[in-house]
Amino acid sequence: MKFNLIWKAIFNDGTELNQFDDKEQKNENLFRKVLERQDQLKEFCLFNIITGKKYRVDLSLGIISIGNKEIEKDQLKDKPNIRLIYFRRIEKEFQLTKDIDLRNGGKIKSISYFLGYQYTENNTNHKSLIQIFDNDEIIIY
Repeated sequence: MKFNLIWKAIFNDGTELNQFDDKEQKNENLFRKVLERQDQLKEFCLFNIITGKKYRVDLSLGIISIGNKEIEKDQLKDKPNIRLIYFRRIEKEFQLTKDIDLRNGGKIKSISYFLGYQYTENNTNHKSLIQIFDNDEIIIY
């Protein structure tokens, strides 16, 4: 399955990690590699390879942006516990039969991507999050 939105992680030392090392999306770097270096993560981006739209979380500044437009901004100086939020939600359609295979069956109806950050301050969790659809529609939470 090819994804329309693919990620890129940018770290404080300037190194980058792309989700795929090839355009065919056969050589995937697991997201676990980003999580292993989350304390060094500066930016995390999603690129829509169909429309060219870019979604970005700047963890050092607490900014979520679409293209060049900032849509969420927080004053995050001295917030050492800021954490990336990223996951995909895959919605599938199934034909109800007695032999239904919920893990491997079904037709993909839609894929949406969640992107944002969270941090804890004074024992309170703060979140900024957007949901992105393949057609570049978004929901801000």
